[in-house]
Amino acid sequence: MFKPQLTVHQWLSIDHSIRQKLVELFGIPKTGNSVVTTYGIESDGYTPKDLQAITLEKLQDYLKSTEQDFFKLVEQVIASLKDASNEETSSQTHDREQSGELESGD
Repeated sequence: MFKPQLTVHQWLSIDHSIRQKLVELFGIPKTGNSVVTTYGIESDGYTPKDLQAITLEKLQDYLKSTEQDFFKLVEQVIASLKDASNEETSSQTHDREQSGELESGD
């Protein structure tokens, strides 16, 4: 049975901070080496086999969804992680403004 998965190219197109969250969230092992050339990053060490850790079932569980489209679920997870990251950044900025570390633009 064919199981869809991210390619290394698709993986590398995801923002680094989001990739790190995906690694933690789905327990993605890192069995390869990072490869950087004059043309850019060819590999961050995550191989196609490593990326098999991101499964339809894990995506569905995380999102509490019955969606069957693997790539749609990946996009939804990425969007939720970005939203959480933006909320965290906004909250930290607000906290710093309240403590006087940042001057308000008032």
